[in-house]
This record gives sequence, C-alpha cells and structure tokens, in this order.
Amino acid sequence: MLNIFPISRDETVAIYSFTNDDAEPVREYLRDILATAGAYQKYLISRLLLLHAENFVVSPALFDTWSDVKRDTIRDFFLVTIRYGSEAQSEHLYLF
Repeated sequence: MLNIFPISRDETVAIYSFTNDDAEPVREYLRDILATAGAYQKYLISRLLLLHAENFVVSPALFDTWSDVKRDTIRDFFLVTIRYGSEAQSEHLYLF
C-alpha cells in the first residue's frame, strides 16, 4: 500500500505499508526508491504511482499549475500502463 500526503507546500510524505510476510520482496521492489533522495526519489515514486495505481487524485490547485504538455504526458503514460508496463521516461512525470 502506498499513501502520499502533502504536508506543506515544500514537504510530502510517502508511507509504504505491507505485511511482515511481504517485507523482503517489497523492500527489494522499492530498493531504488529507498536508496535515493530528493527530486529523483520523487520521480521514482511518481512513476510507481502512475504505473500501478488504479486511481489517484491530484489537487486541482496543483493540476492547474501544470502545462498542457505535462498533463498530456501524465495522462498518456497512465493510460498506456493500464494494461502494459512502460519503460518510458519523461521529465513531465513528476506528480509532486
């Protein structure tokens, strides 16, 4: 389970939860995210969310700050990955 909470304009908290039985494979799956920090970590979390979340909500106030290119890139990536994974990378996939 992944929950993401913006706690201020400059801080966001990501909470991963899993059972003890799943701890080892989950930690391995999240290895790259847990080993990084800053902007690249946010990118990896954003990508993970777009690849695997069935639904998610973006604040209208944040959404309204995004360019049309960013909106289109995120929408297209999300739609493509509903059925298939993607190795696509883009500077526009940052959600926060």
